[in-house]
Amino acid sequence: MIGDRALAAVAAAAAIVCAAGALAQTSRLNKAQLDLANAKTKLATEQRGREADRAAAASGAASAIAAYRAEEQRRNAALLENINAAEQEAARARRELAAADAASGGLRRAATAAAVASRCGAAAGSAPAAAGSAPAHGAADLLADVLVELEAAGRAVADEADRRRTAGLACERAADSLIAP
Repeated sequence: MIGDRALAAVAAAAAIVCAAGALAQTSRLNKAQLDLANAKTKLATEQRGREADRAAAASGAASAIAAYRAEEQRRNAALLENINAAEQEAARARRELAAADAASGGLRRAATAAAVASRCGAAAGSAPAAAGSAPAHGAADLLADVLVELEAAGRAVADEADRRRTAGLACERAADSLIAP
């Protein structure tokens, strides 16, 4: 009978060991399942975070593009305004040139008339030119020539000054328009 008791004790011990092993395995399985659930939750949270980051980046890119387009439109509008102002300045310079032409025409006519009158008065009382030489021009002719040349040189300088002023103002306006208000 001792053999049966020993066998029963060994069987009971084996059953306890098996139950303890099963309990340990169940505990490990539960821990592994819990770790898996936590990992899935963490992964889902990270994916939502990445999706939110992508959405924020897309929104930021869209607003950056909109801001760039608005700045581009502002600069184009300022450029058109500068072009119009330069064209108006050039038109003003052309009007002033036409007025100066009219005034210089009167001056040229007066100088020519004075030279002709001087020649007519001098011809009556002066000696004829020597044979083979051109008659000497009087002081009135010289004055008329100097006035005409002076007027032409002044016109060229004024025209160049007007052109450079218009270009300089247009350049300044263009540079100022690039600076955001």
